[in-house]
Amino acid sequence: MRLLKNTLAGLLLIAGLGCGNQGKPAKNPEAKRLKVKEKVAAEQAALWTTTIKTEEGKFTFGGPLRPEEKPLVGRWRGSNNRKEFPDNWEIVRRPNHTYSLSIAWVDEGERQSAYTHGLWQVMDGKFQFADILDKDMELEEDWPIEVKGRIPSNDLVVQTEELKSANEGKVITTSIEEGQTITHTEVSVKEFKRRLMRRFNEADVRAEGLIFDQIQRARITNFAGVADYFNEPLTAEEKKLVGRWRGSNNDKEFPGNWEFIRRADRTGTIAYANEGDKPEEITLGHGFWKLRHGKFILSELTEGKKVMPWGEIYLGDESVIQEADDQFVTEWIDPERRVLGGLFARRVRNTEKRVQEFKVPAMKPFSKADPFDSAAYLKKVRATERKLPKRDPGGEASKNGPLPKKSP
Repeated sequence: MRLLKNTLAGLLLIAGLGCGNQGKPAKNPEAKRLKVKEKVAAEQAALWTTTIKTEEGKFTFGGPLRPEEKPLVGRWRGSNNRKEFPDNWEIVRRPNHTYSLSIAWVDEGERQSAYTHGLWQVMDGKFQFADILDKDMELEEDWPIEVKGRIPSNDLVVQTEELKSANEGKVITTSIEEGQTITHTEVSVKEFKRRLMRRFNEADVRAEGLIFDQIQRARITNFAGVADYFNEPLTAEEKKLVGRWRGSNNDKEFPGNWEFIRRADRTGTIAYANEGDKPEEITLGHGFWKLRHGKFILSELTEGKKVMPWGEIYLGDESVIQEADDQFVTEWIDPERRVLGGLFARRVRNTEKRVQEFKVPAMKPFSKADPFDSAAYLKKVRATERKLPKRDPGGEASKNGPLPKKSP
């Protein structure tokens, strides 16, 4: 949310340690939490699918990892035998069907490179993949979903290669280009050498989870997609955030105050009430929320009773600083405002405290029995159509656009 816009258990634990655990090393709680996060992430990924439509047809990526795909998971270094513009690359393919890729080639004597994240699968003996995020893709100023490097939907390309073999630490695929058969060969590696890929030399649940989340966001193209993005069971962490909260920020230039109710069905209602605001001027905002990989993610879709136009909605995130039963602290960065002589972007910290009742008039009806009809709201959001503006060729609303860089 961006402003501007128990003793018994302890005794049992002690008793248990005194009886059966003597002489045994204590379990690592951090490792246990990591295991839980890995399990949750895998379960969430197995539930998600997305369909990419191109002139060649429809391609559905995601879902559980299939047996024939398991040999392709891991870290790889590859190249092909293309005579003109041969590629070489490093790639990590994950069980959740995402990949991260650093690829390089020579064009007119100059070395070119790209760093992308995307989706992959093996279907009927064919290896298919599509870049979804590109580091060099410029930010779409009029796109309301916060995601870095998003390739517009109409510019996505699904590439298909014949999977010839995938065993003994080697993957071989082929493709036909201008009548010529190109062979793409990958070998398994323990570590990456390229700077942008070295971050994947060790398993990092949070980093990989954030990439998966960004890919999910990049595939949101309408209101129903927003609802689908938040359609997941609550985690134990998220259950702590359900309830009534009052918040404020530390922004001296743009101070903000709000009251917020987060529900177990992931809907939320918020009212911003700053000093000088008249009660009749305060409107309610409704949307969805979730907590993933250290990020608090919020969407605001309606103001009052009306669903806002697509270009005016908001879906973004803040970094979680503290999460307790009675306090929730997040932080976001405003790149447009600089501090310390312009060296750093301003950081704005939001602090919420749990309350029993609301003070803002517009929120008082939510202090006791919650009158919000979540089912009706969800139905309304899903029924809202996104109106496509007229844009220049190559934009989200166009039929065709520039193709992303070719990947191996």
